[in-house]
Amino acid sequence: MNVRCTLPLAALAALTLAGCGGGGGASSGSGPTPEANLPLFLTAGSPGAYDHLWLGIERIELVSADGSTTTVFAPAGGEQVDAATLADASGARFRYLSNARVQAKDYTGALIHMNAAATVVPTGGNASQARTLAEPALSITFGSAVRPGPQGMSLDLALARWTDDGARLHPSGQLGPRPSGDPNRHEFEDYHGTISGLTGESPNFRFTLSRPSGAFGVVCDASTRIYNSNGQPNATLTNGARVEVRGAFSTALNALAATEVKVHNGPSSGDDPHGLKGAPSAIDPSAGAFTVELRTCAGFVPPITSVRVQTSASTVFMTDGGVRITAEEFFAGLGSVPLVEVEGRFDAATNTLAATKCKFEDEGHGGPGGRFVEIKGTALNIAVSEGTFSINVAEYEGFIPPTNPMPVRTTAATRFRDKDGNISREAFFAGLASATRVKVEGSLDNGVLVAKQAKLER
Repeated sequence: MNVRCTLPLAALAALTLAGCGGGGGASSGSGPTPEANLPLFLTAGSPGAYDHLWLGIERIELVSADGSTTTVFAPAGGEQVDAATLADASGARFRYLSNARVQAKDYTGALIHMNAAATVVPTGGNASQARTLAEPALSITFGSAVRPGPQGMSLDLALARWTDDGARLHPSGQLGPRPSGDPNRHEFEDYHGTISGLTGESPNFRFTLSRPSGAFGVVCDASTRIYNSNGQPNATLTNGARVEVRGAFSTALNALAATEVKVHNGPSSGDDPHGLKGAPSAIDPSAGAFTVELRTCAGFVPPITSVRVQTSASTVFMTDGGVRITAEEFFAGLGSVPLVEVEGRFDAATNTLAATKCKFEDEGHGGPGGRFVEIKGTALNIAVSEGTFSINVAEYEGFIPPTNPMPVRTTAATRFRDKDGNISREAFFAGLASATRVKVEGSLDNGVLVAKQAKLER
């Protein structure tokens, strides 16, 4: 994701933690101890013996040299983490947890408080196995004192040192490496919260995401999809709005670089307790069902790593760009996308998730979902020879238009349609001025919507 805007928020420019091995002391003097923001990350350092290891993180504390503790992460109800995803053959991967405000003083250790119940899927297996953590309060002692600095801190679960006797897991941990400056080493995650401090203009919005576990900055750009959770058009970002932001931490911006922002509203408002993401298989359009080969899950742990999804007449279907589509369009494209995201309610007895929302996730690979956006409205500024026009936007999906009217450019690859089907370019432009409404689907290019499909609606 190429983020072109910068964050003006003073809080996001504050000192962060220096990472492994100390360095960067606080200013001396007789006044109160200075404070600093602490970007906190979780990693596993190196792969362990599991394809999945689901843990419930309840609270993380830093331990000071004098033995006192400072809470830096305390998500409401705990946070489910698949620790096995936090390392691969190339080493540590980083999951951004929080950005707590802490005193700029020496810290000598950390305490990770976890739910005693854990679930594992051994490498190469597909069945979940229950375990109990022998030490649910994992104590980590740093090799040397750590003090605030510019890099942030990671805590390493050190999975390679965990032992498993078939009933109990014996965890281990250590101070992790400095969070990588390589954006590909940071995990994409979903973060729920409310917007405050909103600044900027579409598409370069900036805001603070306020969460029970601490607030942090978010940056949007032209590649960020913005849409309503219920699939309705005309999403807006406002202070106080409840949103779900997906993205990865950017060390260059000291903020979360957002790939999408889902605004919670109406039915399928993000209150569904369970969610999963993975590769679709065993697709059955007539039954409205398919299977997901699990990559991640939230709010539940399935008995096996293949979960059956059942849709209904009330299920909302979306492209990767957040544009609502029909069930027929969704199932027609489902076999061509690498990933799908599903929200709803999981029934462990049948290993089935009753879906309230199904959304393509193409991760930039194209496919029928694509990162396309959509606008509808009346046409003006028509230039037939150049193949361009503008739309006085009445409805939009997948983004917030930076201008209105919105300029549109057609190309040799644009598909032209009316209510009866495909038409020629000449027929489209001949009817454009008198059309009651025009619908354009396409991608953004420097503030211009490049049309993949343009349709006359009368």
